[in-house]
Formats: sequence, C-alpha cells, structure tokens
Amino acid sequence: MASAYGATAGRAAERRRPSKFLAAGVRVVKWDSASDDAAPIQCHQLLADDEGFYLYYEGLGEIIEVHKIVDVRVGVLPTGKDARVHANVKAMDPGVPVEERAVCISLSSARQRLSAADFVDIHLILYSKEDARTLQKDIFYLVGDPLHGSPSVLTLLKKNYSYLMLSNAAKEEIAFRDLASVFCEGQDEKVLFTLEALKLKPKNGGSGVKKSDLTFAQFYAL
Repeated sequence: MASAYGATAGRAAERRRPSKFLAAGVRVVKWDSASDDAAPIQCHQLLADDEGFYLYYEGLGEIIEVHKIVDVRVGVLPTGKDARVHANVKAMDPGVPVEERAVCISLSSARQRLSAADFVDIHLILYSKEDARTLQKDIFYLVGDPLHGSPSVLTLLKKNYSYLMLSNAAKEEIAFRDLASVFCEGQDEKVLFTLEALKLKPKNGGSGVKKSDLTFAQFYAL
C-alpha cells in the first residue's frame, strides 16, 4: 500500500498565492492621514499582486515586500503624539473601537542582529474588525510560504517584473535606467539590443518603455 509520502513525493511544491480577499483589495486608511486633524481622510485600496510578492496601494506606487514582513498585529496603535485619531476615522464604524480595526504591519530591513532600529511599523485603520482579522490572517499565510527562502530564477524574474510594474503604477512608461538596473551592471547594451529586437526600444529619444507593451515574456527575453 503506497504511503502518503509516496503519493506526493514527486509532486513539485507550489508557491502560495494571495487569497481572494487580498486579490480583490481591502479599503484602508493610512495612519499619516488618520492621525492629523487638519488632513483629509484618504481611503486607499490595499492589494496583493498576482504572485503574492508584494502588497501595494492601488495607483500610488507604494509597495510592501511580503518577505520582509515579520509580524502583523491587530489592536496596535501608535504611541505618543501620533496616536491622535481623527473623528472621521472613528465615524467609519462608530460601534467598534478604533483599536479593533487597527492593523500594524512590521517590516524588517536587516537579516541578522535585529534591533529596534531595524523595524518599520506601518499602521492602518480598516473599516471593520472582520476586515482587520482577515487581513492579518491572509498576510500571515503569504509570509509563511516555505518557498520564500529558496526562490527559483523564474520566480525572481517574476518578482522583479512585478516590482517594475507596481513601482511605476502612476506612470505610462518604465524608465530605461530602471529596466536596466534589474540586470547585471554593464548589461545596458545587451538590454538595448534586445529591446530593439523586440521592437520596444525607446523611440524619438525617449527614455522609457511603455508598460502596456512590456509583457512578462518580453521581460524574460531581456
């Protein structure tokens, strides 16, 4: 009788993909606008890219790299003067305390010898406590992907492609210098030659490539 291991041993491990919740996006208020009484409240859509490499605010070009997330806490508010809460934030769901809708995403910028200075906290307010808990659970699911630490070359290329697209969300073109920086130093001529072969080379002295023209297959060819 075949063991459970035998039935799955030959099956290639698959990377975790974002939940439907993260793929569709959730409305959030960033704390930099939620804490200032003089600033208008701005709602943003927080989503995950298709591959689960990044969280990002739709249309802003601001990116949170999933593999740098070390903790996601519900009920954590900033301390000191930054802990003021705009009346309009409370009014988003007056029946639920702001603390129950507050999410703190902690990022690490260091690989070893972590200290308090190596962490950055991103504070968000959501519209319901259910959304806050779901966001926490679904981010932890992506962070816990066992394949994060051993990505394939193809996965790394997909990650770089996603980064280029998301970081240039507000632009129609990707600057050539940003495109070339993905590859090894000194590869500018090779990248330009391949762009020309793919009929993507910047025209009329332009300095960028149209995002709508640059598919992943073409990016892979570079």
